Amino acid sequence: MTEEHKEIGLRVPLSTYDIFGYVIPGVTLLLFIILFEFWFLHEVSNISGIHTPLYTLIKITYLNVFSNNWVLSIAYLLILLNFSYVIGHVVSSASSLLIDRILIYKGYGYPYETLLNIPSHEIRLYSSTFYKGLFFWTNIYLLSRYISFISLELFYFFNLLSNILGWIIVVFIILKLIIGPIRDKPKSKIYIFFLNGFGRYFRKPIQFVLTKLFPLPYDLLSNMISRFIKTRKIFDSEFIKNYKEFFKDNFKLDPDKSDTNNFWLSYCYVADKSQTLNGLIVNWLHLYSYSRNLSMAFYLSFIYCLFSLHTQLPLSNFSEYKFLKIIPFLIFTIFMVMLIRYFYLYYSYYSKFIFRSFLYLNNIKK
Repeated sequence: MTEEHKEIGLRVPLSTYDIFGYVIPGVTLLLFIILFEFWFLHEVSNISGIHTPLYTLIKITYLNVFSNNWVLSIAYLLILLNFSYVIGHVVSSASSLLIDRILIYKGYGYPYETLLNIPSHEIRLYSSTFYKGLFFWTNIYLLSRYISFISLELFYFFNLLSNILGWIIVVFIILKLIIGPIRDKPKSKIYIFFLNGFGRYFRKPIQFVLTKLFPLPYDLLSNMISRFIKTRKIFDSEFIKNYKEFFKDNFKLDPDKSDTNNFWLSYCYVADKSQTLNGLIVNWLHLYSYSRNLSMAFYLSFIYCLFSLHTQLPLSNFSEYKFLKIIPFLIFTIFMVMLIRYFYLYYSYYSKFIFRSFLYLNNIKK
């Protein structure tokens, strides 16, 4: 904010995080849906009954009503900006739940656990492998459905494959719901059945399928990517030893028993002691949040395209329209790229920098 703005009391309503974390992902989701619908109408213009609700709404409300009045046009753009901001919050909520809470926390555990070699006290006997496998097979299912929509020659094969995958996913979800709570209810009938009753003969095969077979393709692919971008490299033993000593000295807590307090207390310490280092941490926070929310915006765009193709499939043979059938695949590819970039920034820059800053500030304090 400039001095002139301060004097007249003006404030910018949106922060940098609002713009990159909410507005841009919201605009991206709306923009790619509109572009998809535009090309939809453009390539199948000879077919009646095609539905493109968002593109039609924009065309009717803006082009036909506000285009000749610049005041109304600006007001319309402000309304659209506000709508994009709201959609951005929806995208952010979805990315926080599906990516942060489920894929990262449930599938991997937070980065501090790996970086500092501090195992979580939460038992993830089946959760870690289940959610990794669920992420992989759900997306394979969606891609199979997509291919069955756009290719007449491959329709029967990929339609059958997606049906099989759909049932496999349902079966594994049911198995997880049955097996998962056993450790929490040692007196339950399910616990007795699988550990002491006839079900003990099925427990090991089910455990093998859930923990080894189901996540196997995901593990092979993620291991290859992780080796390339080095997101499983931990701090050396001397660094970890010094960190734990400083953590105990500063907070009078055992880091091995402090779980997520390792992250939050280290961050609070750095934010309190150094404005410069905190500024760099906030920068990495903005970058990884932007990548995460943008990846979810592309993913939701892909799902919308898939839904649109599915609901209007009987109207046309989409294999005739080359550009239209490529758009969803390009959107899905960008989603994967941004998801990998998010994890890279979150693990290798944001998380590592917090603990390095914590150690640095304690060393110079001596």
